[in-house]
Amino acid sequence: MSEELIDELVKLIEDNKLEDLSLLLTQESQDNAYVTLLKNSRYLVEPLKAACLIPGRAQFIDLLVTAGTDVTSCSTTGYTAAHMAACWGVVPAMRALVRLGANLKAKTVYGETAEDIAQRYGQEEVLKFFKFLAFQQKFRDEISYARSIVLTPENFTGKLSKEEKTRITKVCDEKNSWLEANYISANLLDVTEQRNDFKSKLNTVLEKVQPLEQV
Repeated sequence: MSEELIDELVKLIEDNKLEDLSLLLTQESQDNAYVTLLKNSRYLVEPLKAACLIPGRAQFIDLLVTAGTDVTSCSTTGYTAAHMAACWGVVPAMRALVRLGANLKAKTVYGETAEDIAQRYGQEEVLKFFKFLAFQQKFRDEISYARSIVLTPENFTGKLSKEEKTRITKVCDEKNSWLEANYISANLLDVTEQRNDFKSKLNTVLEKVQPLEQV
């Protein structure tokens, strides 16, 4: 019976019937068999795999996760939904998975991450997405560094005025808020512009201090 229900969910995804799937998963019942299945990691793979492997099914990923599917669960060989989307080069699915909390560092039993899978199969668009995420992380690290100058001044040489500390905090808050709001929707140009603005506002201040270990 479980296999039949799962097959029914997969068929709806393959046929692009989002509304029908939504009705099944949101029907008011304390013993909704479909939702119960999705909360059992044994049955994760097939519905989420279908949503990740077929272009144009990113909305189904949101629906499945909202219904209880664990986006970080994996198959018996360690393949997560992110591995599957990376393998098939479905960038919108990758974006949805990242937004929903996918673990991109998870490895298969063969020691491969989703990025490794994309590299092996030559999925250039997915690899570009991973580079974009890495660039975003670099920007986040720069913001964290600037904020640490205000929060832990004892770890740095040099002295900043109250106004300069306030300026750092304000700019860091502004950029963090932007990143949170545009984490997935932004493109490389957007993030680059924000990072350049961050540097133009704070570089002269940040140059006044250095970490103690660099002295």
